[in-house]
Amino acid sequence: MKNSITLGYGAICRMSYNKKNVDVGNFTLLEYRRKGVGRSMIINLSQIVLSQGFIPVAGIIKRVFLLLKAVVISHKTGYFT
Repeated sequence: MKNSITLGYGAICRMSYNKKNVDVGNFTLLEYRRKGVGRSMIINLSQIVLSQGFIPVAGIIKRVFLLLKAVVISHKTGYFT
């Protein structure tokens, strides 16, 4: 595309433990957050998944959440600068 900008990235992944569900996820670049970009990506990815007869699942895995929480705590305590 000519003159296009990247707002973020989206992903669709089949789940190995549940063949009916498909994981949809995204990463929105910092400067485009809180503007509805991420939500639009999830909606569009979910529509693609539904059109193929699968069930979209979006969310954060508890382990990832705990890891992110640990990183935030590390930043606050000065381990990362």
